[in-house]
Amino acid sequence: MAAVKTIPLLAVMLLIAMISGCASNQDLMAEYGPLSCPVETVVVESEVAVERDAYFRYNMDKLDWRQSVYFASGQSRLRGPDETQVAVNIKTLNRYPIFNVLIKGFTDSVGSTEFNAKLSMRRVLSVSELLKEKGIQGARIYISALGEQAPLNGDLTAADRAVNRRVDMVLLGPNETDDFETLAEFLGETVTPDVNATSVGSASAAPANNQLQ
Repeated sequence: MAAVKTIPLLAVMLLIAMISGCASNQDLMAEYGPLSCPVETVVVESEVAVERDAYFRYNMDKLDWRQSVYFASGQSRLRGPDETQVAVNIKTLNRYPIFNVLIKGFTDSVGSTEFNAKLSMRRVLSVSELLKEKGIQGARIYISALGEQAPLNGDLTAADRAVNRRVDMVLLGPNETDDFETLAEFLGETVTPDVNATSVGSASAAPANNQLQ
């Protein structure tokens, strides 16, 4: 009777893995140690995400949006015409909940640096709290108080100083991030997810009833 040659179990398992394209990496590691095939990871940028970002940036430029509101010297209270400007942005933000907003506060150089830093924050809060009162969640509102640090056209004339006493409102797309805290974080609020907003990772460009026009 001819002798029967035996093949070690490990050799059989490795042969099967080679034929099947390295089936269960975890199983082989568990039983036989690091003898399994390497796993190649390929990261491919989603064409849908790229197209979506271009879609948002193109259409954001068409939205009804007011860039700045202005304040009296040493004051942080919004005046009537400026409240009207903010109301336009509130309407846009409520209509398109996928967008966020960055509120940036500035002052002229009148007064101390410390005073102006606090004044610019009061101006930021004056605008951001109005947005919040009208339904914009604090988690969608990013804030930055720059005081007298960033004058727009210098600060030599009365006209220059009037321009510097302002708050800028910057519309942010779904994939745009900034190193600023949100109003919710500043106030220590618990953030409640907005069920009306489309996820950033979603393939759809915007909610069906909120298509950009």
